Amino acid sequence: MKIVGTGLVCLDIVYQNKDFALMLGGTCANVLTVLSQLGEDVTVLVPDYDRDDQKEYFYEMFNRLDVEYLAYCKTKKSIPKIIEVFDEHKNHSFYTKCPYCGTSLLEKRFITEGEAISLLPQIAANDIFFTDRISSGIKYIAAKFGDAGKMVFYEPNSGRNLNAVIEMSRLASVVKFSSDKIGMEAANIILEKCQNSPLKLMIITQGEKGMYFSYRIDAARFSEWKKGPEVEFIGMRDTSGAGDWLTAGFLHFWCKKDFSLKKAEIFDALEKALELSAICSMKAGAQGVFYDSELFDYLKRKYGIKLRDRIGSSMNDIKGMSVLICNNCFENLIDR
Repeated sequence: MKIVGTGLVCLDIVYQNKDFALMLGGTCANVLTVLSQLGEDVTVLVPDYDRDDQKEYFYEMFNRLDVEYLAYCKTKKSIPKIIEVFDEHKNHSFYTKCPYCGTSLLEKRFITEGEAISLLPQIAANDIFFTDRISSGIKYIAAKFGDAGKMVFYEPNSGRNLNAVIEMSRLASVVKFSSDKIGMEAANIILEKCQNSPLKLMIITQGEKGMYFSYRIDAARFSEWKKGPEVEFIGMRDTSGAGDWLTAGFLHFWCKKDFSLKKAEIFDALEKALELSAICSMKAGAQGVFYDSELFDYLKRKYGIKLRDRIGSSMNDIKGMSVLICNNCFENLIDR
C-alpha cells in the first residue's frame, strides 16, 4: 500500500527530569512514520526549512524511519515545534509558544493549490492520501484522489470551523476524530451533510468511554453508531500519540481486509490498532517507544517494524538546541 500525506509535521521536544528528547511529531508525521514502520510505502509532503538549525535532524529522522519526503516550497519559517513538559508527578503540559516570552513555536505553512498541481504527477501513483489539516492544496489533492477512486483519510484537528470540516469531509473516504475536538452532535451533522458523497466511514474516539463508528450502507444512508472494541491500557504513561497510532494501525490492518465496510471487519482492524495505541502510551512522547529498548524489541518481535536499532535515548547535547526557544528562555526551562 502506497500512502502520501501532509498536514501537521513538526518536532516534539519532550522534557522530563531535566532531560530532552527531540522527536518527529504532529499527527501527520506520527501516522506516516508508524505506517512506514509497519511495512507500508510512505511519502510525506513538507516545506523545505532551509534556514532552520534543526533541519538536518528533521530530515534525517524521516530517512531513518523510512519515510520519503517531497518539498513543496522553500520557507524562511522555522520547523514547527511543540514542547511537552512532564512534572515530578508525571503530569504534562503542552506549549506551542515559548512558556516564558510567548514567541510562537508553531508557525505552519501548508501546501497551496499551485504547489499541489505541480506535485500531483509525483504522487498520483499512491493509493491513499492522508491529511489532518485543510488548505487549498490539500483540498485539491483530496479531490483528485477521490476522482480517481482512491482513498482519502481525513483526521480534523478541530471542530471550530464546522463548515470547513464538512467541506473537507465531503472529499474524504474516512473521517476520524476524538470527541474532545468534535462532539457527537457535530459528528451527526457531518454525516448528514455527507450523504451522496465519497465518505464511507466515520470513527469517533471518546477516551475512556471507548469509540464508535458509522459506515455507509448505501448512497444515501449510514449505519447507526456501532460500539467499537476496548483494550486495556497497562502501564500508561502518555496518551498524546495514542490516536495517531490508532489511525496508522487501523489503516494498516483494514487494508488487509480490502477496506471492507462490514461491521466485523472494521471492528477487528480497530481492535488490532488499539493494541498498538496501548503500546505507544507506555512511553513519553508519541514516538517514545522507538527510543526504549524493551518496547522497541517488543515491536520488532510482534510487528516486524523496519527500524534495525532503537533511536538514541538521550538528546541532552543536541547541537543548536537553544534555538528552539530564545536563549534566555531556554536556560530558564532547563533550570526549572
